[in-house]
Formats: sequence, C-alpha cells, structure tokens
Amino acid sequence: DGLLLTNNHVVSKENGNALTTFAICMSSSISSRPDCKYTASLITKDEKKDIALLRIDTTDIDGNRVDYSKFTPLSLNFDYIPKAQDTTLAIWYPSVGADTITQTVWVVAGTQQYNDFSYIKTDTAIAPGSSGWPLLHDGKIIGVNTFTMWWALWYALVVSQIKDFIHTHEKDDTNKSILSTQQFQS
Repeated sequence: DGLLLTNNHVVSKENGNALTTFAICMSSSISSRPDCKYTASLITKDEKKDIALLRIDTTDIDGNRVDYSKFTPLSLNFDYIPKAQDTTLAIWYPSVGADTITQTVWVVAGTQQYNDFSYIKTDTAIAPGSSGWPLLHDGKIIGVNTFTMWWALWYALVVSQIKDFIHTHEKDDTNKSILSTQQFQS
C-alpha cells in the first residue's frame, strides 16, 4: 500500500508543525545513490511516540502511476523481545558526508523505558540522519531509530509499541508490511 513509517520529528518543521508533502528517495542497492522520483503525503503522526505514517503518492514526479507491488516491503516483527547481545542491522541515509545508504551491525545493549514507552538500546554511536529508519533483526523491523543520548548509545522505539497505531491507520487491518524508504537486500 506504499506505507512508510518514520519519526514525527523527521516530518516536522522546527516550530513543531508537520510538513505535508515529502520527497521519497529509493535505491536498488546500498552502493547506489538514491533516486528521488517519488513523493509521499502524511497520513498521521503521534507526537508522544514520535512516529509518523506516510503513504507514497499514486503518481511519481514524472506523472507515471506508481506500482506499489514493485517495492520491496519490510515485515514488522511485533513479537520480538529485545535481548542483550542480539545482533541487529541498522539502515539509514546519513545527513552528513554520504551519497549512499549506510548499514551497520548494532548489538542490543538492553532496553530502556522513556516517556512511558520501551526502547531498544544499542551499542553504536552514529551520525545524524538515522532517525526514522528501521532497526532489523532476522530481516524484520523490530524498532524505529528514534534518538541518541550523549552520542554514545542509539535508541529505537520497539515496534510492538506502535502496532495499534499502524493498524488503526492502514487501509485495512491485515498484517501488511511497511515499506522502508529504499529498496535493498539485507
């Protein structure tokens, strides 16, 4: 269905108001520079959970109809329970010094409660630009990269914390996958 999951702070202006239209860049591999030929619209956001849901528009920037079935969706693992020492894969497009998608192995350092929500705490400090991107375990999304503390640890909102949010705003209430903001092989 062309759904994209990200952070609220990624889709918001500095004054806190949400943007409404977004450029969506995709890449056929992590070594290729993303091509920004799609746009998306904001469906909804949750400021407290710091998440937002977008949908890729039905036509691309050239006016061609978008076939959502050509995108590689990432499945959500709502049942994952974070365990220290689990190996995860973080994928993002750094906002500083990068032309391509970056992927890094992160190790789960534990969990942390913050603002009434559970976060996966990982051992890796990274450059800005990771917010809103997926944290994967066994090829499925287990978290949404959300914030860092002291540039020493990175925190991802546990995807089970947003299951109701996603199902409430999907076209129907089946277990659909969420598209990442790029196509890649993991």
